[in-house]
Amino acid sequence: MMDPNSLTLLLLEDSEDDELLLLRHLKRSGFDVVWERVQTATELITALPKCPWNLIISDYNMSGFTASEALSLVQQSRLDIPFIVVSGTIGETVAVALMKAGANDYLMKNNLTRLAESIRRELREANVRKQRRRAETALLYSQTQTRAFLAGIPDIIFVIGADGIYQEVLSIPPDRDVCFGGIDPVGHSVFDFSLPELAELKMRATLQAISTGELQVYEQAIEINGEQHYEEVRVVKVDTDEAMLIIRDITEQKQAELKLAKRDRYMTALVEIQQLLLSTPVNQALYDFILPVLAEMSGADRAYVFEQVRDEAHDCWVSQTVEWCQPGVASQQNNPRLQNLHCQRDLPWLYEQFRTVGVVNCPVSQIPWPERQYLVDQGIRSILEVPLIANGEMFGFIGLDDCHAEKEWDAVEAEMLRSLATAIALAKEREQAATALANLNQELESRVAQRTAALQKSEAQLQAFLNFAPSIIYAKDLQGRYTLVNHAFLELFACRFDDIIGKTEDAIFLPQDAAQVRQNDQSILADEEFRRFEEVLTIHGKQRTFLSNKFLLRDSEGNLSNLCGISIDITERQEAQQLLASSEEKFRNLVENANDIIYILNSDGIFNYISPNWTEILGHDIDEVLNQPFQPFVHPKDVSQCLAFLDRILDTGQKQQGVEYRVKHKDGSWRWHTSNASPHYDSDGNIVGCLGIAHDISDRKQAEAKLQRTNTQLARATRLKDEFLANMSHELRTPLNAILGMTEGLQEQVFGSLNEGQLKALGTIERSSNHLLTLINDILDLSKVEAGQMELHLAPTSVATLCQNSLSFVRQQALKKQIQLQADIPDRLPDIVVDERRINQVLINLLSNAVKFTPTGGEITLKVELLDANDQQSLADIQTMRLSVIDTGIGIASHDRHKLFRPFVQIDGALNRRQMGTGLGLALVKRIVQLHGGQVEVTSEVGVGSCFRVDLPLGTGSTMPQQTSPLKPASSDPNLPASPHQPLILLAEDNEANLSTLSSYLQAKGYELIVARTGREALDQVAVHAPHLILMDVQMPEMDGLEAIRQIRQMPNPALAQVPIIALTALAMKGDRDRCIAAGANYYLSKPVKLRDLVTQIQGLLGRP
Repeated sequence: MMDPNSLTLLLLEDSEDDELLLLRHLKRSGFDVVWERVQTATELITALPKCPWNLIISDYNMSGFTASEALSLVQQSRLDIPFIVVSGTIGETVAVALMKAGANDYLMKNNLTRLAESIRRELREANVRKQRRRAETALLYSQTQTRAFLAGIPDIIFVIGADGIYQEVLSIPPDRDVCFGGIDPVGHSVFDFSLPELAELKMRATLQAISTGELQVYEQAIEINGEQHYEEVRVVKVDTDEAMLIIRDITEQKQAELKLAKRDRYMTALVEIQQLLLSTPVNQALYDFILPVLAEMSGADRAYVFEQVRDEAHDCWVSQTVEWCQPGVASQQNNPRLQNLHCQRDLPWLYEQFRTVGVVNCPVSQIPWPERQYLVDQGIRSILEVPLIANGEMFGFIGLDDCHAEKEWDAVEAEMLRSLATAIALAKEREQAATALANLNQELESRVAQRTAALQKSEAQLQAFLNFAPSIIYAKDLQGRYTLVNHAFLELFACRFDDIIGKTEDAIFLPQDAAQVRQNDQSILADEEFRRFEEVLTIHGKQRTFLSNKFLLRDSEGNLSNLCGISIDITERQEAQQLLASSEEKFRNLVENANDIIYILNSDGIFNYISPNWTEILGHDIDEVLNQPFQPFVHPKDVSQCLAFLDRILDTGQKQQGVEYRVKHKDGSWRWHTSNASPHYDSDGNIVGCLGIAHDISDRKQAEAKLQRTNTQLARATRLKDEFLANMSHELRTPLNAILGMTEGLQEQVFGSLNEGQLKALGTIERSSNHLLTLINDILDLSKVEAGQMELHLAPTSVATLCQNSLSFVRQQALKKQIQLQADIPDRLPDIVVDERRINQVLINLLSNAVKFTPTGGEITLKVELLDANDQQSLADIQTMRLSVIDTGIGIASHDRHKLFRPFVQIDGALNRRQMGTGLGLALVKRIVQLHGGQVEVTSEVGVGSCFRVDLPLGTGSTMPQQTSPLKPASSDPNLPASPHQPLILLAEDNEANLSTLSSYLQAKGYELIVARTGREALDQVAVHAPHLILMDVQMPEMDGLEAIRQIRQMPNPALAQVPIIALTALAMKGDRDRCIAAGANYYLSKPVKLRDLVTQIQGLLGRP
């Protein structure tokens, strides 16, 4: 028997690499290969008869030779050699055509997994065909031998007449004499020696031969010595009424023919089954058809199939799945003992026979226990079983049982069952191959679908790329005609797709440009290499520069097919590069010639770059600084803030500026620098340090130090000035307080009646004192403004009320000069947000000047206007309130107007000037208006009059006025006599004049007084007398008034701690009132004090009418 792993291979392959790949795969699959490789039809025809090839493997497509042609040559040689196609380019349609043409199988070169299984299967099938041919040859030979044997055996020859009487006996071999029992048959009738039916048969043949003259041949069966014999009878006419009978014993021949017929029936059935297997799956329905045929031909009592499976542990289990029984034979189909038998554990002998012999053919008595028990229990006497093996793995077995006799089944039956098992196995393999093929086809279809989808996706992506790519993309055939262009191309040349496809560059370029493009294309075609060109082309009348990448494409056969180009318009890039180069040159010049140091620090504080002017500014050579940390160059006290400066840049990624530090010059001196720096990024966008500019501020630092010293001196001078003004105010107000107070008391005649001359003298004293007081107040106010210490108390204020109050103040003066005062004030003006007292001061000042410089009988008008934000005269496009004081006075010459608002400067500076004044009023007016965000303007004409305009912003808190009821006076006339119950007032004052004036006036008003001349004495008086009210001067010896007030408020007696206190001070400086209130005073009055105002406040605090 041929070794299944021995392979004599004829290989049709034109690739040595594929030959080696195939041979390595076969050897890895366990084959011992003897091979020869051919590449042409001639070599194939020569090689076919040289060796008994048992396999041909052919590539599909070789140089000038295909697998289809090779298959045809093999078929013409009439050699039965399995033909398998292994190719890398074959499609499914071609593969099916090859299979129909006679190829046994086909595989892909990239998937040889099934090759070994396919080879072994085809070798088995070829072996089956070979055995069948041998059997047919043996049968023919046996028939020939039988005929020769029969021809050599002496026959019984005799002649009988038409009447059935033996006329002559020609030959009776000794071993055949039993036919006549030793009696000479001549003269006897054929009915004397034969059974009637045989004698009748002889007579019919004899008469037929005599009548027709034709040879008559028939066979007959006779029993000789209890054995069945077969004879051939030939009847030949020998005379008109006689015939010769030649009787030949054909028993052996007949038996051989019966065997051959039996074999033929088996073969016919097997062929039918094989045909059925080609279209029917191997399942129970198939077995239901096969088993009855098998049992009837073999005479078996039972036919069956066991199928085998493997579990997860790869153990084999076998169960009977289908069965056919002769009538009267018990079925074992539902026998549980025949289900789930472990192949190695329950049937070890049977499977060993399958493995070693390949068939089990014996009486049951020869089978060892305990396997025999399974058979005995079923009443089986003999078995014939053959394994079912597909692709080298057993999947069950098929068997026959004889329940009546112990025997060995004859060879024909055994061979028949083996052939049937092989046919079933081959069908199983085909099923598995078909399943694998279907899976492969499905996988291939899936791959094709995936590749189709991928191709569609790729084409869509390519189309999208072409459509949306900013580059100009095109393809040309080898004749220079455009075959593909993208949207960017069409947009550039303002053409349609149909306008350009099939055209050459001559259709879109100027002749010289087309020649340039064509020359570049020709160089690509000549070199067959990728090239890059810079092409300057004229597009729509403008020169553009393109960077063009050009390359060639080849078809599937490797031939040149297209020239492709990708062009980028680099016109702007080149211009930008030129600008960048110019900018870099400018920057380089700027850096190299800058007064500031430009530097780059990495994240560790090491200099990666410094501009060349470092050497000029700090003296170090560049090499002494580059790649060094900055710390050694910075003053030790400034290192920490420089590190913090760098960390903020690295942590926040934001620009930092303004750090100031000292840097050491090479000569050892320290220079002050300030730096602004931004993050420095690498190519990936990561912060790797900072880029900074350092500016030398040593001169500024020196100037700042000098300025600091100057400011210190100025602050000292300002403090000395404030102290001087405070002292001056105190020293002037204190005597004025006594003068005005005494004058006011005398004018009220609280000390007795006065005549007209005395009252006139007192009026002169009062006017002079008030003039001096106004001078002091103006100096103080102007000083506050100039020092930035004047605070405005802004509040919504009625403009009409403000104007009426101001007019009332100057009305008496105007009446004395018979000047007519007029007010031009619109109705329902909105309130204005101002400091009422200060704006009242402005209006009074302007009105007083108007009265002063307007001759007798003149006119003065106070006019109010509301200017809209769009009015060109308004302030900075905001709503403005304009207050104008218009007079018919002497006027101001144009060359004198610039003197108006200067402090202490008057237009008429002569010693004999007509109007007196300090020259502070208008200066103060201008400062107050400017503090409100407004402006003052003046127009004037000599001899006609002047107009002073005050423009004030209306303010965000402005509201329309509301009508209110008139307020009643807060207190009664202070000239009325005091209550009979005289309140006790403590007067703390160290100036005797003020002390005398105040005490005399208050006593005249009905108040009882006690006096203290120091703060300490005031505390003692409070504790002793418990006054109802305290008048406390702020500046006193031993203990000032503020400290005395604080200690009074801390007294344990609530009645004393809560006594009303009015603070009196002649300082009148910024913050005096706040300090008094903070110390605990209920009210604050600045000297000189109006005695009526003082009495009014006393009455209000004491709750008296």
